[in-house]
Amino acid sequence: MRWPHCRDGPACGTVCDVEPQRQVREGDLLWTPGQDRIERANVTAFIRWLARERGLDFDSYPALWHWSVTDLDGFWQAVWDYCGIEASAPPTAVLGRRTITRRPTGSPGPG
Repeated sequence: MRWPHCRDGPACGTVCDVEPQRQVREGDLLWTPGQDRIERANVTAFIRWLARERGLDFDSYPALWHWSVTDLDGFWQAVWDYCGIEASAPPTAVLGRRTITRRPTGSPGPG
């Protein structure tokens, strides 16, 4: 489709070159990586390392995410080990405390 205001023809490099699409709604899937990109992804290498080194098998990214938010200590220790991070002393905890507090009134962000 060529828009009436596009005087330079179909290769003008503007929105005139783009076919109109349906309205994007919240929750619409916008992009999915191809199999080649998935195979080369750093997160794929990390998942394979977890299976080989820790015996943890995740069949999907959501499964990895779930583990990362339910076993914070295990996840972050695995990240440190996978990345070869060395500290002067072993970590004692991932978080200082595991409670969520409200922001003080007047601070930026959701309150």
